[in-house]
Amino acid sequence: MATVLRRLLFFIGAVALASVALVVSALPDVRAAVVSGVMTGYANGNLTGSDSSVELSNGHFANHPSSCTGDPAAAWPYGSLIVMYDPGWVPEHYDSAGHTAGFSYLYLHDIGDLNCSQGNYWADVYFGRWIRSGESCDCPGSPSPGVCYISPARACDDAIVWGSAVRQYNTP
Repeated sequence: MATVLRRLLFFIGAVALASVALVVSALPDVRAAVVSGVMTGYANGNLTGSDSSVELSNGHFANHPSSCTGDPAAAWPYGSLIVMYDPGWVPEHYDSAGHTAGFSYLYLHDIGDLNCSQGNYWADVYFGRWIRSGESCDCPGSPSPGVCYISPARACDDAIVWGSAVRQYNTP
């Protein structure tokens, strides 16, 4: 009886493993791809981006609108997550005290480059809304007048230092 029970358990285990293998092999390959695209930076601007349900904050980015049909990234839905690859993080001042953080993950909550001139996989990283007391809330490339908060840091400076360069990231 013990031998029959052992063989039955072995058979059930083998069937279960084979079933799992069949299910796993039928799943699509969902690994994120590493892509290269121009990344730029912006700051201040409107309280919300084109995803008006979310206030723009550090760790967000914009990409092309869906009308840029040649760019695969233009089809990503709001809330999509990209992971920085090279460089591995984006340095930003993230609070009113001027503390710095490195964001490795960025969430899509805005659109930009409506003329689709920046190329495929363009991403515009949002650097916040910090200004020094007495300074203008305007930042080149961002809508004016913007919404800003007083801080020892200046988000527009962070965006300018980030610049415009080809960088790599993992797609959603």
